[in-house]
Amino acid sequence: MLSALFRSRWPIAALLALLHRRSSTATSTEATIDHGFDFSGEVLRLPDGVTFVVVQRSDSIFSWVRPVARALRREQLYMMLPWPADVPSFDEIREDSLMLLSRFAMTDYPAPSNDRGTWKTLCLVCKDGTQDPTTANASSFQKTPILALAPRLERLVEHFGSTGRVRLSVLAPGGLIRWHPDDGLVENSRLILHLPIQASSKALSRIGNLLLHMAPGAIHWADFSFPHTAFNGDHS
Repeated sequence: MLSALFRSRWPIAALLALLHRRSSTATSTEATIDHGFDFSGEVLRLPDGVTFVVVQRSDSIFSWVRPVARALRREQLYMMLPWPADVPSFDEIREDSLMLLSRFAMTDYPAPSNDRGTWKTLCLVCKDGTQDPTTANASSFQKTPILALAPRLERLVEHFGSTGRVRLSVLAPGGLIRWHPDDGLVENSRLILHLPIQASSKALSRIGNLLLHMAPGAIHWADFSFPHTAFNGDHS
């Protein structure tokens, strides 16, 4: 059964349950799942007690996993960063974000990686200050008018100085962002940060050779120039 699941679009349900059982007993343990494929690796629970990372060594389906695992340490692909001390609290940022999401319609992110339209965004800083979330033919990235309605969230955005896109993103229950790399990160020296506002424990991402749950309350950096995917396994 697990072998069949791993060959589906995002074989998550059984894997998630197994990883939670194994990772809840120790901060670092060995998880080996042998059902016709190799998904052996180390399960790390990070200091917040919620975020966990599985460092995968090889994968018979995704060929890039083995060379990435051999070449890079986990810290070169993903790091959890502390919440800045001189910005509004996480609870205040969450309150502003949820207010905007309740008041304004989101748009489907226009990309082949957006499976069944389950990934939607609301622009805070985007191309020419519009609700266009893409980077194609962008002359500049400007604040959108709705950001002014959330002053605490605006302070957080300003904390990072001049930025590219800043968006609120929602991945619907059962939603999938298919495997893809992000363009221009290396060429343009871009960094992408994720600040989860709400996240089910069944919401997972895979980046290179890592499988991880990025918990709310922290800032998460990853090198999204590597192939990555995300799945919201919570169907409630």
